[in-house]
Amino acid sequence: AAAADIMQKLEPQRVLVKFPAKMQKHFLANMRNHLLTISQIQMALAAGQFEKAGKIASLRLGMNAPSSAACKPGMEHMNQMAKLMPADMRKAGRRMHDAADRFAVEVKSADYRSAISSLSRVTQACVACHANYKVH
Repeated sequence: AAAADIMQKLEPQRVLVKFPAKMQKHFLANMRNHLLTISQIQMALAAGQFEKAGKIASLRLGMNAPSSAACKPGMEHMNQMAKLMPADMRKAGRRMHDAADRFAVEVKSADYRSAISSLSRVTQACVACHANYKVH
């Protein structure tokens, strides 16, 4: 309930990002895939599969993941989605993708505390973006 209250207070401040319908559908599918990926990373960590967690993060959330294309520097003029995203939104996405790459490296230490701390930087980037932007 507390999280819902916070999000409701933030709602009027969120920047509305308008995408064509097909692009919006693709973008939101990417966001749901990011959430699924984080869940799979958590399951791998719970099973003590640190290397697997890192590979999932790198392949599906890192800067080389297909979903990172619009967030890469210099893509504003080449990627249709990037053209429609505010610069700060692209930067927020890049922070998440960069954090995922750092997690993929840091998780190799096989230390739960550092892995969870590193993964929290990924989710913090997600929360920050979702708190500031709304796709329509």
